[in-house]
Amino acid sequence: ANALDHTNAERWLLIAEAAGLRHDSDARINALKQYMQLAPNDDVAQLHLIDLLVARQQTAGRRLAYLLKIAEGPLATKFSAALRSRVAFRAAMLAAEQGRPAQYGRLLTLSLQLDPTCKQAAAESFRVLVASPDSTAQERAAALLTLFQADPVDARSQATIGQMLMSMAQYTDAVDWFAG
Repeated sequence: ANALDHTNAERWLLIAEAAGLRHDSDARINALKQYMQLAPNDDVAQLHLIDLLVARQQTAGRRLAYLLKIAEGPLATKFSAALRSRVAFRAAMLAAEQGRPAQYGRLLTLSLQLDPTCKQAAAESFRVLVASPDSTAQERAAALLTLFQADPVDARSQATIGQMLMSMAQYTDAVDWFAG
C-alpha cells in the first residue's frame, strides 16, 4: 500500500535515495521535487535538489547565476535564511574559483549574515582572515568565535581558541579550552 500512496513523503525520499545509489540524477530530481511538494520545509532535501539542479548547468557562469537567484535574487523569498546561507556559501566558492574576489567576499559575508551557524562559511571566513596579513587580531578572534558558535563541539576551534589565549598569556583560561 505504501508503494501506491503518492502522498507519502517518505516514499519519495526513499525513491530519491535509491535513484542516487543508481546514479540516476533525473529520477532523483523528480523524486525530490515530489518530496518537496509534500515536505516544503525540509532544507536538507531542498539543498540536495539545488545541488543536483546546479550540476546540470553547463557553465560555471550559469551555475553561479542559478545559485544567486536563490541566495539573493527573485527566488530568495521562497527559501529559509539557513538554506539561502548555504547556497550563498556555494556561490561564494564558485565566485572564488572564477577569480571574482569582490563577489566572493560579498557572498561569504551574506552567507554568515543569513545564518551565522553555517559552519562552512564560518570556517572559510576564519581561514581567509588568518591568511590575510591585513587582518587584525580582533577580526581573527571574532571570526574564530563565529566558527565556535557554528559548531561548539568542534575540537579544532576549541584548541585554536586555547592557543590564542595562550599567546595572550591567559594560561588559566586557555586550559579550559584545551580540556573542552
